[in-house]
Amino acid sequence: MRNKIGTNETMTQTCKSQMRHNLPIST
Repeated sequence: MRNKIGTNETMTQTCKSQMRHNLPIST
């Protein structure tokens, strides 16, 4: 369970990082 949460957090961080990078590109 702890491993799943860790992976989920990493995915969320990556998603946020990509969104942040996409925000300026999209604008």
